[in-house]
Amino acid sequence: MKKSLVEELMKEQPHSWKSKVIGSFVRVKTDPRDYSRTNYHQLAEVQGIYKKSSTSEFLVQVLTSNVTRDIPVSQLSDCNFTEEECEDLRQDVANCSLLRKPTVFELEHKARELHEDVTKHWIRKELVRLQNCVDWANEKGRRADLDEYIEQRELLKQACEQERLLKQVPQVIVEVMS
Repeated sequence: MKKSLVEELMKEQPHSWKSKVIGSFVRVKTDPRDYSRTNYHQLAEVQGIYKKSSTSEFLVQVLTSNVTRDIPVSQLSDCNFTEEECEDLRQDVANCSLLRKPTVFELEHKARELHEDVTKHWIRKELVRLQNCVDWANEKGRRADLDEYIEQRELLKQACEQERLLKQVPQVIVEVMS
């Protein structure tokens, strides 16, 4: 879950955002003292959320490797997960007794619960990105790129395309252990 989506949920769904965030995975900076890490970020499951009384800032509680960390929402990453980070999480779950392996049911439930919010968030962000691409291609005189970006933007603006994306609930792929 991206930082901007968490912040959006906090504003738009003040009564239900916590239940949506708890149990989801966020991308956080790796502890600089953890020399076993090769990536600058890692994925962690949100265990809890609380408000820091001194600053009124919300903190997410995550379990990374063998350490529970409290991270301000403002310090969550807004980038996509990488394949390497997913592989690191799989290895951490397999090697660390404190990290629990989520069940297929839990992952499917969380995917269904968040799908609409994640998809609508992505559509808004993608429309802004495509508009920036249209502006860039227009400035640079890149006619072929301009037409492609406009076509993509117009398609994404259509209600039927948005509805199609909202109906595509992600599937959980079961990992078979040998």
